[in-house]
Amino acid sequence: MKRAHTLGTDLLYSFLIVAIVSGFTLLAFRMEGWI
Repeated sequence: MKRAHTLGTDLLYSFLIVAIVSGFTLLAFRMEGWI
């Protein structure tokens, strides 16, 4: 019951984490001069 209620929040948090991780990866690649 509680799981269904927090499904949207879990999705939002996972999307946020993916966005932050990919952002840091892009930043690291730029610092290395690969892009």
